[in-house]
Amino acid sequence: RNGQEAFVARIMLDILAYESGLLPDFIKWEGESYERHEDTTGAAMVMNVDNPVFVYMGNEEYDTFKASKKVILAGSFNPFHEAHAEMARLATEITGYPTVLELCTKNVDKAGLDYLDLKTRLEPIKDKYPIIITTTPLIMDKISLLKETLKFGRGSIVFAMGKDTWNRFLNPKYDKDIQSIAMSLEWMGMKFLVFGREGDSFDKHHPAEKWR
Repeated sequence: RNGQEAFVARIMLDILAYESGLLPDFIKWEGESYERHEDTTGAAMVMNVDNPVFVYMGNEEYDTFKASKKVILAGSFNPFHEAHAEMARLATEITGYPTVLELCTKNVDKAGLDYLDLKTRLEPIKDKYPIIITTTPLIMDKISLLKETLKFGRGSIVFAMGKDTWNRFLNPKYDKDIQSIAMSLEWMGMKFLVFGREGDSFDKHHPAEKWR
């Protein structure tokens, strides 16, 4: 461990010296190799707790993005694959709203994303869809964030998700005050579009079933 700490400390000092112009070239010791990564989208802003949301819109105007109704397709996208693309296509076809991907850097059951994870997952999709990057793993926190930070109005969002995510929604393990949440969903005019696998059935007693 001591050797690892010394190794990382030296690399950090060398990088700082090089980037500050104090070294003519980045020093590499024998047998070492490095990769340089830059965030050209600004997505890494969400790694700062003071910036809980970042929007990467591609070619879409920001005012138009805020004003229009939309489907939010949330996922870890590890990696983004054909089924995700088909869900996005069908969500737009069913609702008539454009689909926006939401990628969260935190997870209630797993380790969060670091900068390189975020870059890897963002790269295949950043020029194909508008993307919202957040630090909010719970659906109600996402809804509040979109409403308060991006000013999405009542009835302007349909959340799309897979059935596994739907089964976790309003689970007392994650969402404690289900009655208050239900009142909020009603007031906000929320709708949920849930994708299951062939043969799946849905629990008619799910606390949010009336909004699915």
